[in-house]
Amino acid sequence: MKATVNLIWNALLTAVVVTLLAGLFVAAMPPVYLATATVKGDADGILIIRSGDLIAEVTRVVKPQPDDLRSWLQELTSESTDVPTMLKQNLTVEARPGEGWLDITVQARVSVTAARLANEIASAYLSRVDQNNLTPEAMAMLFQPVEDAEAALVAFLDQHPELASFRAALQPLDRELQLRARQVETVENKLAQIDEQRRAAKSDVTQLREASVVRALQRRDSVKQRVAEMETRYGSQHQKMIAVRAELRETEQQLSQALADFDTRLQQRGRDARAERAKAETALQLAKAEREALVEREARHQQLKLARESALARYNGITQEQKRYEFSEAVPPPNSLGFAQLVSLLAIFFVTFLAVFLASLLRRQE
Repeated sequence: MKATVNLIWNALLTAVVVTLLAGLFVAAMPPVYLATATVKGDADGILIIRSGDLIAEVTRVVKPQPDDLRSWLQELTSESTDVPTMLKQNLTVEARPGEGWLDITVQARVSVTAARLANEIASAYLSRVDQNNLTPEAMAMLFQPVEDAEAALVAFLDQHPELASFRAALQPLDRELQLRARQVETVENKLAQIDEQRRAAKSDVTQLREASVVRALQRRDSVKQRVAEMETRYGSQHQKMIAVRAELRETEQQLSQALADFDTRLQQRGRDARAERAKAETALQLAKAEREALVEREARHQQLKLARESALARYNGITQEQKRYEFSEAVPPPNSLGFAQLVSLLAIFFVTFLAVFLASLLRRQE
C-alpha cells in the first residue's frame, strides 16, 4: 500500500513539474489573435481568396510586420519566410454549407493587424468579383431572360384577358356553380318524395294525397260502411247484400286500378326526375370544370409573374453590388487561444501523470 502511494506521489510530482515547464513555455509564447470577416461567395471564391496575387496585393496595402505573422515554431527554428507566404499560412477560408457565405479568418500576434488583414482580403475579393463594370452588350445579354419572361406573361394575358381581373371573372362562375348545385339538390328532393309516395302506396294508402286515389278510397270506404250497416238488417243471401258486395268489389277494383295508374305515373315522374338530375349534374360538372380551368389559368398567370420577378431579381443580383456582395467586418479580437492553452496544459498534466504512474508500476512488477 505504501509503495503504491509513493508511486502516485512520484507521478503527481513529475506531472506537476512537466506541466509547470510547459506553462512557462506557453507563457513565453506571444499571444495569438483570430479575426474573421464574412463575405458573400461560393466554393470558387475560396480559390480566389487564397490565390497568390490577391495575398500579395493585400500585403502591399496593409504592410504587416513579419513578426506579427510569424508563428512560435518559425521563431524557434529561425525560419525565414516572406510575408505573403506567412499570411497564406495564417489564413483560413471556410464556406458555410447551403448559406452562400465565406468566413475569412486571419491569425496574427496583433489583434488590429488580424482585423485589418481579414477586412482587406474581403474587400480585395469583392473588388475582383464585382460585376458592375459590364459592357452594354453584356448587360443586354443578362437582361434577356427578363425580357423573355415579360414577353411570355404579356402573350398569356393576351390569350386570357379575363385574368386581368381574376376575382371579377370568378364571381359569375361561382354564382353559376351555386345555381347548378341548388338545381341538383331540388331534383334529389323530388326523387326522394317520389320514392316515399311509392312506399306509401304499398304500405298505407291513406297517407296518399293523389286525387284519383283519394276519390277511389272514399268510394270504397263509403260502400264498406253501407255493407256493414246492411249486414245488421239483411242476411248474406239477400238481394241487396249481394248487390252491395258486388259494388264493394267494383270499388276495390277501381282503387287497385287507381293505385296502379298512380304508380305508373310515379315511375314516369321518377324517370323524368332522374333524367333531369343527370342533366343538372352535367351542368354542375361543366360549371366546376370551367371554374377549375379559370383557377388553373390564374395559377399559370401567377407562375409567369413569379418567373418574371425571379428573372429580374437575378438580373439585379448580378448587376447591383449591394444585393450580391456584402461582408461583415472583422473587429480586433481578444486572445483566441487562451482557453485552448489551458486545455493543453491540463492534457499535458494528465498524460504525464498516467505515463509516469504506469511506467513505475510496470517497473515495480518486473
